[in-house]
Amino acid sequence: AVWHEAVYQPEITRFLIGGAAGPGKSTCIRRIHYEFAQRVPGYHALILRKTIPDLKKSHLRFLPHEVAQLGGRWLEEDKIAVFPHAGQMDAVIRAGHFEDASAMDDYLSAEFDALSPDEIVTFPRDTTLELFTRCRSTNEALYALRGLKIPATSPEDEEEDLDGSFVLAGTNPGGQLWVKD
Repeated sequence: AVWHEAVYQPEITRFLIGGAAGPGKSTCIRRIHYEFAQRVPGYHALILRKTIPDLKKSHLRFLPHEVAQLGGRWLEEDKIAVFPHAGQMDAVIRAGHFEDASAMDDYLSAEFDALSPDEIVTFPRDTTLELFTRCRSTNEALYALRGLKIPATSPEDEEEDLDGSFVLAGTNPGGQLWVKD
């Protein structure tokens, strides 16, 4: 219940789901994105693993079935889940990797409402922090769902830098202090 309540608190923009192998960190990440994709027209999220084999083992084996069960479409060739919103922009959850330098280039030109590097301690710090700068939103439905003014407009507005976007990472414990920071 804690994470479920926290994702709706606009002042919290970075989440980390931690724990040993097996308790459902990856499943939790997907479920949060499904919930937002079903509720927010135009929602754009990216779930990442460091390598393609890791992505296949942890997310790609579940995404097609789960997306279909929730009323979405899975586009296998593009590794994209699409959730329709009648008369509005579809919500999209992309699955990707960091396996080579060209993969990062694909993400740098995009804007994401949410990013999820799963097993974040396996990712390079500087590249991952650079990717976080692509987590920004102009989606007014996301603003509203996360309890923000639509949009923050004045320098006096304490929420001016908050746009509803968030990073939701998962990891096994240990290793990288930059992740905790």
